[in-house]
Amino acid sequence: MKLQMLMTLAFAFVVIDTSMAQNSTSATNATANATSPAPSGPTVTNATTVTMTTSATTEAPGSTTTLLLFFSSNETFTSDLADSNSNAFKARVILTKAVIEPVYRRAYASFLRLVVLRFRRGSIVTDAELVFNSSGTVPSASEAAKTLQDAAANLNSSFSVIANSVNVTISLTATTVAATTSGVSPVAGSVFTCFMVTLASILLTSVFRFS
Repeated sequence: MKLQMLMTLAFAFVVIDTSMAQNSTSATNATANATSPAPSGPTVTNATTVTMTTSATTEAPGSTTTLLLFFSSNETFTSDLADSNSNAFKARVILTKAVIEPVYRRAYASFLRLVVLRFRRGSIVTDAELVFNSSGTVPSASEAAKTLQDAAANLNSSFSVIANSVNVTISLTATTVAATTSGVSPVAGSVFTCFMVTLASILLTSVFRFS
């Protein structure tokens, strides 16, 4: 009986260790599949024509730094701008990228793209992400904000940015990626550890009881 219990304990540890390894592999593969970047932003050829370009560059996890950008435009907000599937929303995204991305490309060689997250009331409030290559010089939040504030007066006449509304903060995206790319999440690891300890305690108690 004692030998049988010990063999059961050893088998349980092998099963749990194998399960953790599989979870780690799945998490790593999921992270690798999620690293392809979104298409780079559009460039303005004249006041009304926008040409879209795409990039085939693959970015490794943790190779980018993201800052959150918020600013207001002195324009009238319409309800369809809150719907990411509407034509008005898509057109506004294209215009926003066409105007804002050149500002940061001129200022920072490490700048990659602008990602528009949403539009809100007040007149039109834009929430977006500024994505930089971490291997280059990445501006601080205050530097990134000042860049757009200084450029606000000279932007395309069809698009306005209220200079004193510009605000930039640090994104928590990089921290989240770093915590999850190691394989098994901290919560899953804790659950497995508790399970292993509990199982070991039960089996060892049984061994000594019947020995």
